[in-house]
Amino acid sequence: MVEVYETIQEDSIDHDEPDDVPRILKRRMDDGGVDEDGVRELLPTEERQLLVQTWIMRLCHAIRTVAFLGIQKMDILSASGQDDQESKDELGLHGEGSAELTLWSSCRAVLNILQELLSRNELIEELWARAVASSSQCIVNNPNGKMNLTFLTEKATFFCPFSYLQTAAAGSAGSFGSVVAKLKTFFDEAQVQEVDPLMLVSMLLYHPQALMRLEAFKLGCRILRDPNVALQEAYKTHTSDDMHLQKAIGFQFCVFEDLYRRDTYTENHIDMMAGMLKLIQQLCEGHLQPLQEFLGADYTVEELDIFSAKTLPLDEEEEQKGSRRRDQEAEKKHEQPTNIVQWTSQMIHMILASMQEVTMNGREKQYVLVQQLFDTAAELVQGPNRENQATLLENGICADINLLWQNLRRDEGLFRGLIQDNEELFDAWMDLLRVMRTAEIAALKFAMSLLEAGLTMAYLQEQILRDSEQFIGEDRSYEVVNVI
Repeated sequence: MVEVYETIQEDSIDHDEPDDVPRILKRRMDDGGVDEDGVRELLPTEERQLLVQTWIMRLCHAIRTVAFLGIQKMDILSASGQDDQESKDELGLHGEGSAELTLWSSCRAVLNILQELLSRNELIEELWARAVASSSQCIVNNPNGKMNLTFLTEKATFFCPFSYLQTAAAGSAGSFGSVVAKLKTFFDEAQVQEVDPLMLVSMLLYHPQALMRLEAFKLGCRILRDPNVALQEAYKTHTSDDMHLQKAIGFQFCVFEDLYRRDTYTENHIDMMAGMLKLIQQLCEGHLQPLQEFLGADYTVEELDIFSAKTLPLDEEEEQKGSRRRDQEAEKKHEQPTNIVQWTSQMIHMILASMQEVTMNGREKQYVLVQQLFDTAAELVQGPNRENQATLLENGICADINLLWQNLRRDEGLFRGLIQDNEELFDAWMDLLRVMRTAEIAALKFAMSLLEAGLTMAYLQEQILRDSEQFIGEDRSYEVVNVI
């Protein structure tokens, strides 16, 4: 552990201080002048830890407060894709006007600091793996352990104390309870809800500027870079009106779909979707069944307060049930996805179906997004999760895999012929070919995840046959590829 400690200490050096110790960890000992540094001493260990955590919590509170100054949060709770999304500033990714207000830029800069704080140092991780990950001090090996599997996760749990304490086991939470009580003092005095970096991710998804939401997705990916059940399951508690993760993600899918169908999207929009899909993937990392069920749950179902529900006569109640059933059947063809698994499937189909026009412009980004979509879909079903597997199959995922290979074969053949006449395109073609192969590998891994125990081979064959008949019925000029 000495080598681990020394490496972490070396990574934390403040070169602006004579003793290399960051000034934030010291306190003033004299009454020096305004322009004088004075004499300072290092704070005790416990005070140092609490001070650093307090500063991070206050930064999160400052971002939450400043980011929404003078504006209204997006109304995503009732968003179902039926509203006109053109007025949403096309996700705020164009122009330098109101989308680049100074306050929002400052918030994004502070978010970048939080992201850097939760970055991964490979040298420290290598030493940590040798000294901690295999020892009895690791919570994975010992329920009474005090340290996480990776140093990155150790930092994430340290800087997300409110979220971690909600779902961590009593043994692994350690002395977090007393620390959290001290950290809450600031929020109690300010009479506001506590917030940490993990909570901030879901809160910022309500911001009208997409660049802000993009930075929130990046922060979420940093927090969950290495799987940790307590941190992953903390997101399951984000179901309140001002922090509803499922509806915020569903709203984002809905807006992007509208932009994509109107062909008004940019590469920045695709980058944002890739970041969101990566976060969804990391939420389920490690075949985490509770999160897979959470993302596969219908987020449009409203909870009923049984104490305020009115009692109706039996015949009137039956009549209302029949009316609701007829309305549901009438609108079934036009309804939007109601969970994240359905949205993932619909997005895969939309992207692949739009790639019929042969062009190298923007094609690389499309394949990158397709690769991330299949990676996310694989994580949603591995374990296996039978319901999510069935949902994807019923939404025609096998036909989409077929369509991917048709697109790959067609693009490769045409682009190879194109570069023979224009050698300047060779480097661009090699970059495109690389991401095409990556997307192909992701689709193969996903297809293999469908074969995990849980769904019978007869059911898979039925879905494949149905999708194959769909392709034949559309009188396509390409043959059907049997993917399984």
